[in-house]
Amino acid sequence: SDVQILLKESGASILSSAGMTTKVVKELQESMLVGKDDEGDDICRTVVILCDESASDEGCGITNALCKELKLVMEMNGEGGGSCSDTAFCVLVVNTNWLFDCVSCGYMLGAKDYEPAIPLAKSLWKLCV
Repeated sequence: SDVQILLKESGASILSSAGMTTKVVKELQESMLVGKDDEGDDICRTVVILCDESASDEGCGITNALCKELKLVMEMNGEGGGSCSDTAFCVLVVNTNWLFDCVSCGYMLGAKDYEPAIPLAKSLWKLCV
């Protein structure tokens, strides 16, 4: 798909399952507590939950465990503000238009204008804007 091609060409790591995403989010939470990664560098990471246009939670890939971990990160960061400029690790939950607009603008946009249609994703999106 065009989305996967853009993600790969932009250097993104594609987390294709809820289990894989939960694992990465947990690892980043742990490293966030110490403020450094394994190499001792400051942490500055973003996880983007990119949602298609479906309007049903069924099959969206966001499990209860993943939702819980994402909410924990958002709470650790305080108010999301819809962008990641002020936090070392942030989560954005957006629809696919976000990706195309980021490519067009040449930089990472915030989540504010990219509300997903999936109800569970929308509840997470509200926490990050």
